[in-house]
Amino acid sequence: MTIKTELPALTSRGHALDREPGHMGFLQSSIDLLPDPHAQRRRMAEDGYLFLPGLLDAELIGEARRCMLARLASEGHLTPGTDPDDAIAATGYANALRPDLIEKNPAMRRVLYSGALIDFFTSFFDRPVRHFDFTWIRAMGRGHATPSHCDSVYMNRGTQKLFTAWVPFGRVGFDLGGLMILRGSNNHRRLQETYAKYDVDTFCENRPEIHGWKHGGALGDNPNQIRRSLGGQWLVGEFSPGDVLIFSIATVHASTDNHTDHIRLSSDTRYQPADEPADERWIGPNPVAHSQAGKRGRIC
Repeated sequence: MTIKTELPALTSRGHALDREPGHMGFLQSSIDLLPDPHAQRRRMAEDGYLFLPGLLDAELIGEARRCMLARLASEGHLTPGTDPDDAIAATGYANALRPDLIEKNPAMRRVLYSGALIDFFTSFFDRPVRHFDFTWIRAMGRGHATPSHCDSVYMNRGTQKLFTAWVPFGRVGFDLGGLMILRGSNNHRRLQETYAKYDVDTFCENRPEIHGWKHGGALGDNPNQIRRSLGGQWLVGEFSPGDVLIFSIATVHASTDNHTDHIRLSSDTRYQPADEPADERWIGPNPVAHSQAGKRGRIC
């Protein structure tokens, strides 16, 4: 991983990130805290994230990436005649959430659901760990990125001791776009007592004209406005195969825009103590996810 000293010019959802001092910075590595889970928990509680460069097996990451790209190529999503490993998107390629790309991809399952990640969370929780059965995989081409949000609004029916691991499958430079964290947002009291308690899969059963589940869950498109409202600092970085970024469901995060013709491959997977309740939308052999089966009525 190259250590950058000058903040790059980045956009998120088309908005140029404010690079004024204190408004934007670089992710801090926590790989030195691996032997000390108490220190990991303290930093997570304070900053809302842990960046662990090189935690995962880079060779397995590469094997999983090649499997995904072979699938995308067979579907016509890569430019014909180019090296699949370059992941050059075909003309007209549309960004996609592709949870199916874990199918027949044993290397990806090993990366995400065994080995270093499970060992990390077992130590972090100091007890057995379970993961959600649904696997979020993103294949993102040129264009706008994921807007700012907290994961809690999508998966807060179980324990609050739920953490996300964002894993890039391939090198992710600033031009390709990557995940960014709003440092300390997990401690913003008003946000946690209002927005973070929302459930995107609820609806007003006493007012059928209001369709609550149509709320997309995003805080907004402009990360500068969100930072001004909540405080904190947007933290960014470049990522290499084997890196992982872990954050809580209360941490505001977003991604930066992809300004290249290459597809960015990444996964978001969730982990919690095994003895805590799990959100029923994301577990089992066929998780219901955000389908009609996962909706709940509420009184508005």
